[in-house]
Amino acid sequence: MSDQLNKQGKAVKFFKALGIMVSGLVIFWSLIYLIVNIFITPIVKKKIIDSVHQSSGGLYLLEFDMFNLMPLEGNAQIGNVHIFQDTMILRKIRLENPQGNHSAVEVRAEKITVKNVKWLTYILDRALKVDGIEIQDPNFSFKGNIPVDTIEVARYSFLDVVPGIVASFAGSLNIDELKINRGALAVDLKGKGGTTKQNADSIFLDMHDIRIDTGASRNALFTTKVKFNIGNYKLVQSDSLFEISVKQFHGSYEDSLLGMYGVDVTPLKESNKERYKAKVKFIKAYKIDFPLFFKENKIEIGQLFFQTPDIDFTSTITGNSSSVSIGDMLTKFLPYISNSLSIKSFGLKEGKVSLKVYTSKGLVEQAAEDILMLAKDIAISTETIKTSNYWGEVDFGVKNFLIRALPQHVELKVKNLKAYTGDGKIYLNGCSVSHMNKKSEESITFDNNIEKIEGVSVNFHRLIAGTALEMQLLKVSGMKLKIYNNENIKNSQSKMRKMPNELLKELGLSLNINEFELINSDIIFEIFDEKNKRQGQLTFNKIQLKIKNLSNLNRDPSGSVFNIQSTIMNQGVMDIVIRYPLYRKSFDFALKGKLATIDVTKFNSITKFSDIELRSGTVSVPSINMEVQSGNAKGTFALVYQDLKVKIINSSGRKKRLKSKIANIAIKNNENKIVHFSYKRQETDGFVTFVWRAVSSELEKAIVKDVFKPFIRNEK
Repeated sequence: MSDQLNKQGKAVKFFKALGIMVSGLVIFWSLIYLIVNIFITPIVKKKIIDSVHQSSGGLYLLEFDMFNLMPLEGNAQIGNVHIFQDTMILRKIRLENPQGNHSAVEVRAEKITVKNVKWLTYILDRALKVDGIEIQDPNFSFKGNIPVDTIEVARYSFLDVVPGIVASFAGSLNIDELKINRGALAVDLKGKGGTTKQNADSIFLDMHDIRIDTGASRNALFTTKVKFNIGNYKLVQSDSLFEISVKQFHGSYEDSLLGMYGVDVTPLKESNKERYKAKVKFIKAYKIDFPLFFKENKIEIGQLFFQTPDIDFTSTITGNSSSVSIGDMLTKFLPYISNSLSIKSFGLKEGKVSLKVYTSKGLVEQAAEDILMLAKDIAISTETIKTSNYWGEVDFGVKNFLIRALPQHVELKVKNLKAYTGDGKIYLNGCSVSHMNKKSEESITFDNNIEKIEGVSVNFHRLIAGTALEMQLLKVSGMKLKIYNNENIKNSQSKMRKMPNELLKELGLSLNINEFELINSDIIFEIFDEKNKRQGQLTFNKIQLKIKNLSNLNRDPSGSVFNIQSTIMNQGVMDIVIRYPLYRKSFDFALKGKLATIDVTKFNSITKFSDIELRSGTVSVPSINMEVQSGNAKGTFALVYQDLKVKIINSSGRKKRLKSKIANIAIKNNENKIVHFSYKRQETDGFVTFVWRAVSSELEKAIVKDVFKPFIRNEK
């Protein structure tokens, strides 16, 4: 019994002791709670608010609804945070420094957590190191004007006071970690041309080992360990021509890495003459010099890669140019990016481009698919764009390249194009150059297909700049050129036709090709008359053409030298040498050549357009010499022909037989003589037409007997 009472007494004592301990703990924690909330909390709240105010020079004010201190954990939670500006102070600062970038700034955050703070040290105002700050659901809002003459980060601008504000919350100049979760950004900056807008959400920022310096001339926040993620970024520049959107940014300051996914450029203004549209699957940049960008707005990248870019631009250029160069595009878009751009290595894969350029002369369209590019040592700035010296080496490949020049009614297609600027070489396969109008719509149209083109020692810098086409050798093989002459449309030739030297003057760039070769090629001249159902062909086969000094520059006074060898209608061999100073304004050249024996009956498909059929005969031209000065031709040719007989067609019966007999009586059946000729250029003459008319002007007289010459019509 006594043992039981002793046990009960001990239990009572235990519970009494436990009650005293619990009561003591409750009283202790109550005292702690009272001390924290009555004494420490107001002091800390006031210190944070005052610190923000003081660190910003009185410009920024802080408000928050909830403030919870957790002294044992060393943490604090601040809820419904609102940072805003004192409008009177802001106005005063703007008046004192109108050139500064003083935006109206507002920041709201749902919750800020300050981790592992030593409160006693904090209260005594001694610098300490905290574990970190975590900001939950912040909204950053910036509204202001873009300075006209400067982009300086002004004293008391938001960038200048951020370090002090961060230090105010941390109570420290050294922070282990700063995190932003689910942040949002809204920026409106007004300029001369309108308002630049930026927006983003899903902002995540992770910074480590932060050091803050508020004692220097500028407040500064130092760290090299930053990682960030930004979602749904959008930028609209002041001209409001287009919107740039990025589905996701991610980057690492420490790793010098930046990635962009789902990049879109969308036009905001509907215009047929000015439109910018683009899509890029992703962009990755490595070895980025972030400090240089933040200090000087300059971009330096070790490696940059674009995956599947799809560009669709429409632009308008002034002046007499009928094309737009890469330099023109860089000049337009560099201000949107930075002051300068330097890339050590650049890669692009599966690209696609569609460009429309409206000029004073008309529309020029360009397109390409499956673009592959590898480039080195790119340095883009205002100065390098002017000199066209903004890249080192480029390897370039493209498929289905297309140019449509509406002013000239010409379309160029290239199935495959490869260029290697380091080696100075370019290769084109499956080329075609054709007249865009149908044969039934123009008197003269053409269609030119080329198997292969090769360029050696090409000056790519001047070529891409659009100022010159320069190379050591240009070799073309497997060309098949068809020229169509519609006899039903005669009047369209009444306008002045231009010679090669005149066309090169209008080229808009310098041409300087040391050697040009054309091999294994054919030219087919086709004449047709749909009304009378007539069609004929004149062919030049197995053409071998070599040109020395193909240039519109006065580097060699003797001009360009053309060596041409070909068969005509797959029989007689023609050898011609032409010296043509293409750099001159006047139409001057010298021609020497010869034509081997050919069967004239092969030309009947052409002569029937003159109602003549050649029944028999052979002809050769052992020599021809022609000198042309200012469009006036003089020369001689040796003419040898035998057994020439003709027949008149498109007549019937006795009348037809009579005409044929008269023709055969009038024509000399055999001849071997030197013929002198002269001819003056006509407005409708092209180069080949001019040469033919100059020779044929005396050809009829040469084959007609003297007694019948007075009846020959003189067309000079």
